[in-house]
Amino acid sequence: METGRVPEGVIERLSSYLRCLVAYKRTGKSVISSQKLSMSARVNPAQIRRDLSYFGSFGRRGLGYDVDKLISVISDILDVKRVTEIALIGVGQLGGALMGYSGLQEQGFKISHVFDSNPEKIGKKINGVQVRDISDIKEILTENKIKIAIVAVPGEVAQKIADILVESGVNIILNYTATPVTVPEEIQVHTSDPARELLHTLYYLTRVVKRNA
Repeated sequence: METGRVPEGVIERLSSYLRCLVAYKRTGKSVISSQKLSMSARVNPAQIRRDLSYFGSFGRRGLGYDVDKLISVISDILDVKRVTEIALIGVGQLGGALMGYSGLQEQGFKISHVFDSNPEKIGKKINGVQVRDISDIKEILTENKIKIAIVAVPGEVAQKIADILVESGVNIILNYTATPVTVPEEIQVHTSDPARELLHTLYYLTRVVKRNA
């Protein structure tokens, strides 16, 4: 079935399943139960089975899923075997952490262009990628036809950066600030406030602790 006909929520959850499967594979295990995957992805087993059913039949009752096979299948669905280059705007604590996150490359993404306004950071290399002046965004991204960008700047300049990215031909923006940005209708924006995500995670973990107390 074509992924264009699959609900957006399913595709988002597939990304989560892939991350969990890759992490589970590192433990040396080759089979994972739907219950184990459910706990890692925070999605109930029935939902996992429904999501996967869009693409075929996977797993065996009582045995679980073959980890390598499921990684391969989901990777094909999400097209992560092809490396997609990403631009990162802002190399503060969050941006630096993203540069050091190996999970991006494992899922087919590479931060290949990095920008910052801090003179002390411009010209330096982080994980082999040179930090460029933020004023060079439009020229470099247009020339390299970069379509995805991560915004990890102070909230007060998030809109200005988003405007420049749109002018540069970027059509997917991951906004990692607490400030929503306005873009043309055809541009996709996902805003994820790190503080909000942390509060959500702490709430979830607190419930687990209380339930197991």
